[in-house]
Amino acid sequence: MRPLTRTGVVQPAISLFDQGIVSLTPFLASVLVGRMNSQEEFGFYVLGVTIVALLVELQTALISSPYMVYSPRLRGLKRAQYAGSTLILQLALGGAAAVVLALAAVALAVFGRPGEGLTPVLGALAVVIVFILLRDFIRRVAMARLEMEGALVIDMAVAALQLAGLAAMAALGALNAPVAHIMIGSACAVASLVWMHRNRHRFEPSMSRARRDFLLNWSMGKWLFASGLLWALGIHAYPWILAALHGAEAAGIWGACLGALSLVVVIQGGVTNWLGPKIAITYAREGPAPLRRFVFRAAAGFAAVLAVLCSVLMLFADRVLAALYGEIYASSGIVLAIMAVSVIARGAAFCFSRGLFAIERADVDFWINIIPLAILGTFGVWAISVHGAEGAAVALLASHTIASVARGIALAVLLHSLVAADRGVPVNRMQP
Repeated sequence: MRPLTRTGVVQPAISLFDQGIVSLTPFLASVLVGRMNSQEEFGFYVLGVTIVALLVELQTALISSPYMVYSPRLRGLKRAQYAGSTLILQLALGGAAAVVLALAAVALAVFGRPGEGLTPVLGALAVVIVFILLRDFIRRVAMARLEMEGALVIDMAVAALQLAGLAAMAALGALNAPVAHIMIGSACAVASLVWMHRNRHRFEPSMSRARRDFLLNWSMGKWLFASGLLWALGIHAYPWILAALHGAEAAGIWGACLGALSLVVVIQGGVTNWLGPKIAITYAREGPAPLRRFVFRAAAGFAAVLAVLCSVLMLFADRVLAALYGEIYASSGIVLAIMAVSVIARGAAFCFSRGLFAIERADVDFWINIIPLAILGTFGVWAISVHGAEGAAVALLASHTIASVARGIALAVLLHSLVAADRGVPVNRMQP
């Protein structure tokens, strides 16, 4: 896999196409599972998806984001050693997640019927979660080097294997929530293991060095980890609260709307895959003043593009849901419309958040992430209990908007101080 050195629109275009693959694959999976099963079974599938999303967010905060910050400052053997350390940490996290999921499945099986529908989903995830997380780790490694072509190759392989497995299970009439997660994880396993074998020269793992590098990651990653945990809880708790208060069917409605949002998230994710490393590299190579210009221009442009796309989706929300998941979901168009507006705020918030990470102020991002969780725990719970999925969408929109504004203000103040102090470019300031 050759490094991608072209600039201009090539890397963002490849990243956009790659994210199209990444977003389209789970989108098609959700449509298959949604159409082949009841709303309740689809709801259990959605709850499993949120568990995976939560673990991916934690992995990103604890391992991938520090790698994106520190890796551009390294060359040669030092980069390979640091990559080896992060691989060890990633596998340890995946193993711990598998153990916790297995214990949770056993606990639900032993202690009561409320967990009956979720028990097989937890068991399936316990089997495959290591490989799902490994696939995401590989993507982040490629993107940290701006090797968008490499990320595209593995994502195309995963997509082909995953969709073939899901289609086969659907044809056999055996596609339910746990089977879908097994197929997804199996595809990740095959593609990831092949990639690791072909790229093993990139990693120089050492247990003793992994401990040292973990402490380095933790110096920044503890705030990324805490911030990511708060952010993930503030996002992924919604379907769980819906299921607790209104049943798994309500979680199914939420999942259908999230699936329909993939039509916009494909653009959002493609841009963020390129923007994240670009923001880190801009600060590492050029300093705070260029970072300030780049981040705020990127946030404005990103929000404008998302606003156009979301406006189209809002106009046809009912029809989109009915066409994708069936007429039973058509009446939930208002939920999709409200959720679409929240995507605009998330686009700007991403730029501000990565700017804070680049200047190693993840602690500020952590405190701001208390806002969405506080909104969920107060207004959100009331809105969900009274208005169901519609109330959840309104609470999500409020939390995204307020947190995005807070991030923008915080980043502007901090960058103003850095520029005024003329601290220069922090290259090699903290090397593993």
